[in-house]
Amino acid sequence: MTQPLRFVKIHNQRELSLQHMSALRREVGWDEEFVGMWIDKSRDGRANFVLAYAEGTIADEYSNLVGMVGVTWDTDTPIDPAFANRDEGIIQLTSLAIAKRWQGKGLGKAMMDAAETMAGECGAIKIVSVTRTIDYGSNKLHERAGFRISGTVMRSWTTAEHPALFWEKLLV
Repeated sequence: MTQPLRFVKIHNQRELSLQHMSALRREVGWDEEFVGMWIDKSRDGRANFVLAYAEGTIADEYSNLVGMVGVTWDTDTPIDPAFANRDEGIIQLTSLAIAKRWQGKGLGKAMMDAAETMAGECGAIKIVSVTRTIDYGSNKLHERAGFRISGTVMRSWTTAEHPALFWEKLLV
């Protein structure tokens, strides 16, 4: 990464966060349906997100979002049940996204490290994650970050031919 980055936990400007996080998810080919819910969860302590902004490129300090990642105790959505469990110290990594122009430059690893730090600050002893079997870049990143596959799971966005990989990493 040659350009300076600024890492910030999600800020109080809900509409700005919503706009930037939604735009990044669209860029990487994902829907933006639950972004507003995640922002609200981070406000009440059920989740936390780190956003990475490239510095020195655009006047609006929040307009150049290049990466995001979250950890959450409460990952339930109307269609996919949670894997996290606060009582057992299991937190879930969610919504890791890196702008295409920043992929392959080390930002993914930096975002995974930030998520792990947040998980530890929350008191988690294990972090879990779910990826598509065909998302080779994300799967390789999870391996490099020390996660191990513990099985496959079905999610609303998977098929029988391509189930999701379930990853785990002990933090203690």
